[in-house]
Amino acid sequence: MAQTKVDQKALARALMDARTPTDVQKLIQMAKSVYGALGFRSVGDRENNIGTIRVASDPALGLVERVTNAMDALLDLGHFEHPADAPVTPREAAQLWYGVPRGGLADMDEKARRALGEKTQVWLDESGDTKRPTMVTEDRGIGQSPPNFPRTLVSLNESNKVGQPWTMGTYGQGGAVTYGFSVATIVISRRHPKYRGEAPDTVGWTIVEEHETDPALQILPSYKYLVGSDNEVLELDPSLFPGFEHGTRIIHVAYDLQGWTGPFTTGIWQFLHAALFDPVLPFLVTGKRAKEKTYGSRIVIGNAARLARPEKARGDLDVVHTDSTKFDLGSRYGSVVFNYWVLQRPADSTKTSDPAAGYVEARTAVSMTLFGQRQDTESRAWIKDNAMLPFLYKNMVVQIDSDALLPIAKREVFTTTRERGTKSELLNRIYEHLASVLRNDDKLKTLNHEEKERLLSKSTTVSNEKVRKRLAKFIKTKLKDLTKAGKGGVETGAEGKKKGTSGTKGHRDTDDKQLPNVPTKLLFKRESVRVNQSAGGYVWVEINAKNGYLPAHDDELKVMWDGNDPGDKVKLAMRSKLLGGLSRWYFEAEGDAPLDDYVCRASLLTANGVLSDKVAVTVAVAPPAKPKETGTEPETGPRVEWVNREQWPDHNGMGPLSVGYVSEDAEETIIWVNRHYTALDKALAARTLTPEAVDTRANRYLYPIAAALWLQHHELKTARPRPDDKYLEAEKQRLAEAVLVAIDPDVDVAMEESES
Repeated sequence: MAQTKVDQKALARALMDARTPTDVQKLIQMAKSVYGALGFRSVGDRENNIGTIRVASDPALGLVERVTNAMDALLDLGHFEHPADAPVTPREAAQLWYGVPRGGLADMDEKARRALGEKTQVWLDESGDTKRPTMVTEDRGIGQSPPNFPRTLVSLNESNKVGQPWTMGTYGQGGAVTYGFSVATIVISRRHPKYRGEAPDTVGWTIVEEHETDPALQILPSYKYLVGSDNEVLELDPSLFPGFEHGTRIIHVAYDLQGWTGPFTTGIWQFLHAALFDPVLPFLVTGKRAKEKTYGSRIVIGNAARLARPEKARGDLDVVHTDSTKFDLGSRYGSVVFNYWVLQRPADSTKTSDPAAGYVEARTAVSMTLFGQRQDTESRAWIKDNAMLPFLYKNMVVQIDSDALLPIAKREVFTTTRERGTKSELLNRIYEHLASVLRNDDKLKTLNHEEKERLLSKSTTVSNEKVRKRLAKFIKTKLKDLTKAGKGGVETGAEGKKKGTSGTKGHRDTDDKQLPNVPTKLLFKRESVRVNQSAGGYVWVEINAKNGYLPAHDDELKVMWDGNDPGDKVKLAMRSKLLGGLSRWYFEAEGDAPLDDYVCRASLLTANGVLSDKVAVTVAVAPPAKPKETGTEPETGPRVEWVNREQWPDHNGMGPLSVGYVSEDAEETIIWVNRHYTALDKALAARTLTPEAVDTRANRYLYPIAAALWLQHHELKTARPRPDDKYLEAEKQRLAEAVLVAIDPDVDVAMEESES
């Protein structure tokens, strides 16, 4: 049938407004009346493409791929507009072409940030199914011409971003994973008229759907997209799309967003800040469903920027500690940066939720990112078990910034789905050093201790010497021939004679109000540091400048060896961000590093001239291994504490069905037992029980429960994979019920004795 302007105009309007599966079917019928015969072409030109498209398991992370594709479209447009520039990373490109400050989105003016964010938008709309909203992503980037759709917007595993270091999508599976979570996906794009080459200025469009095959052939379904009789993407005149000057709109009809179906302000908005922890560009998220009519739109800038300005957070929160450490992995792999924050409620706060809950979920407290997009995660339990911070882990947010990893390292640690990292020796090495950095942060130790003392002041110590000795004997037996977990080969070595007080113990002062913008001093706080083979040692460096002067001026810092050069066998492996005029440097020696004395010199070029100082680094043989520890406090046993009902909010969200838990840090192990666990309360509530019988039953309950809680805690240290919390709590409940049944005869005896 010949095309008519009226048909095309109605089709264009229907294309932009389609939101339901019914709308999609109407679109296809309208297209037939406009174009005549239609067909379907396999996505990626592969009939067997379901395995590639359905490789992802998380629909929310699939949506993030669409956002990063939109950012890449903006960066591509910037490249065409500034052909003489040669940025080597997406972050550098965003700074060059879109005015993002070197310090990131946190330092960007709010008005400018929102104006830039409007170039990429995500919104939720009605689909007719409350459990599956329609998700729309739209950018004002470079766009694509219809002939290029098969190699870009509806491609699979194409290499079109290889050799383009200003883009983010090189290491990902791409936005095609969203097809598997949508009833249908509508793709509309217009190439920027100035950069379309020989292609005509038209708007290309198509619809991607899952197509069933003949069941008798036992062939899996395939994803196909709508094309004309010539097997090419359909086109419309751009004049039919007012305001659509260039860019791409992708409509995911009835998207299987699973748990994220609530208002965008409390669900997907927070998730996007976490999944795009430190994005190179901002974007807007909004909702157009009936429940969201009054919410407007919100800017997404990532958790790194939000944590830099906690006063802007919705809720009473303080960042009481933050630090950053660069970890050098050598010339083969590049480097990563460990950033971490500790949040607390003000003393007068009435909030009871975990301080970090507004930023990350418990299962994603540690995020490994590449150009801001999350690639791997670890749970809060990882912080508790590996950093030995059992009273602080709920308050912490940790980022491993991997922007400076080299290509071979990215290949070893990242997967194309970005859902989890590749379990490799390199990834393990990175996490081991992160654990070491957290364990050796004196401020974290102090905060952890203060939180423990706060909890202990509210609890009642219940373990008498008999109970503690029984626990100590039990633990000693279980840990025979086993070493205490928690410390590897990256702990500190011994440092030499002081040049002055380090000022790092206890409450480290990080205020920089009295410090100049440009430093006049660079001073190693000790004259020497001892580094054992296969280990390392820390030394503090004083540089009297504003917070963040390093790494912001890393380009002006040179670290070299005077005289004898150890090569790659000894190196400066980690440097913390300059805070309060101090930075912590970590020297590391290989297992076969020559035993010798070396001199490391640091020189910093500043407006005040070159600042320089040196430190002696002595490589020594590691001392003989200490006798294996057979447990935690084997002589006295762990402390046991009752947790009463009014203390529940302070103890991991404890409630009536919680049995208890164990906390272990460098100082001691504490077993916290819920005094008002529902089954225990019932067992102690019988009217016939005397006070003596109640005490007897509670004490009889205490030892087996404490022993079982400790045993589960110990086994979880090496459990791979770690069971989920729901399963673990159910195991505790089953044990508690068995213990209560078993102690009934003892209670009867106690009752008889008390009555005689």
